[in-house]
Amino acid sequence: MSVHTVKFRFLSLLLVCVLPSIYAFTLRVNSTDSNITPEMVRRLGFVSNSGWTISLGELSPLVFELDRLSVTAENGEIHVIPLDQVGGNIFQVYLSHDGEEYSVSYPGGSVTAAAAADISGSLLQPRPLEVWISWEGTAALRREILQFSELFNIPVTIQDIPSIPQKLVSYDRSGERMPDAVMLQSDHLPQYLQERLLQPMGGTLSSDIHRNGIEAFTYDGTLWAAPLYVDSHVLIYNPEILMIPDGEEVTMEEIEKLLENLKEHQGITPASWNLYSAYWLVPFIYGFGKDALLDEDGSITVTDDATRRALAYLMDLRNRGLLDPLERDGMMAAFLQGRVGMILTGSFAIPGLEQLGVPFAVAPYPILEETGRALAPLLDYKGFAVTRRAHNPAAAFRLMEYLTSRRVQESLPSGIGKLPADAHAIEGAHKQNPYADVLRVSLERGTVIPPYPAYSIFKDVFWSMLRLIVSGRIPLEDGLNRAQTLIDNRLQDVLRYQ
Repeated sequence: MSVHTVKFRFLSLLLVCVLPSIYAFTLRVNSTDSNITPEMVRRLGFVSNSGWTISLGELSPLVFELDRLSVTAENGEIHVIPLDQVGGNIFQVYLSHDGEEYSVSYPGGSVTAAAAADISGSLLQPRPLEVWISWEGTAALRREILQFSELFNIPVTIQDIPSIPQKLVSYDRSGERMPDAVMLQSDHLPQYLQERLLQPMGGTLSSDIHRNGIEAFTYDGTLWAAPLYVDSHVLIYNPEILMIPDGEEVTMEEIEKLLENLKEHQGITPASWNLYSAYWLVPFIYGFGKDALLDEDGSITVTDDATRRALAYLMDLRNRGLLDPLERDGMMAAFLQGRVGMILTGSFAIPGLEQLGVPFAVAPYPILEETGRALAPLLDYKGFAVTRRAHNPAAAFRLMEYLTSRRVQESLPSGIGKLPADAHAIEGAHKQNPYADVLRVSLERGTVIPPYPAYSIFKDVFWSMLRLIVSGRIPLEDGLNRAQTLIDNRLQDVLRYQ
């Protein structure tokens, strides 16, 4: 099928042969007109401050290269939209209808009382696309990608891969056909870049993507992936045996008192999380005064005062009987059985707890009275990147622009218990996700998992070293010194071969 015969979104569902309504908005793509009615915008769009809203990218064929974009007002005035403000991404140009008139908004401006939009540029040929997905919510994500496929007549193969990094490296080394786009989390980036598996972002992301999402996938000043959603550390507790006060100013000291009271309950462990994982140590390191996990040169220091105090504090909680250091499966099993009052886990656990129907409540990480600083939850971003040997990179980049558009960001992440990457969509996430306000606080207090080799090395070294320190087989000071030496040596090896 020729690109010029690709119909605009869902027009096959409408009676396009009738005379256009006087209320229709005219969308012209390379001299081909389509009439967009208010009913069509309501059916396909979402509610924004401007009324029912839909992106122009979802109403036109896929544009390979945008040459010109203009909007004509009802008074005949033509507004040429600067391409540097749109960057070729018409998924961030929105058509709205407020019940009386149309408006068009774009990064840096808007046109009210709009009558028409004119898009000129080369269109994308509908060639096949292969996408690898993973983690939670893949059924909903698959539906959204298939909708992209249907909209633009692009055959899409979607594979749900449990461990994408291993399979991607294997495919590359064996010369097998690579997927076009893969899902990844930020700490996968160093391995992918070392293996030269990705190409830099060739599309233009929405200007509304939260700065944390951009930071999560930026390495040495280059953006390598499009953030889709974020999970965060949260505090989950059993409200039948423990009640943590509402609010953002709850302190760890207040929680300690509540946990002390739980010690009196037979068969109840006050709190549990994986003390042997650096993943749960990092928030306390920030709480005890560290401003950045990585040093300016990309290395990491673990012999500093904040790390020492954080680890000593957690070991003290264990020694006082307030914390049982269980790994994730054991921790979750104990919580589901009602034997643990409080756990620290990722927000990805919330949908599963809801499905099981167990009693639970969610709170943001507390503040340390001693320092006046909040424990900083790790922000675990998931996103999409285009592989270096992609067969259809242009369509893959357009898919990423589509997935980061406002309509998708308003519905997909919140619907699967995540926080969207789009900053404006975050504001309305509570409509679908009852825990969105807690996640929003976590986003404000949190720190992005660094997409640099030092973090991965730090995490691996501490996996074994924390066991030795917590068990008392190595003194704390000695263990941190040993860990520092191992981290420095391994980081030098990695950097030597980059």
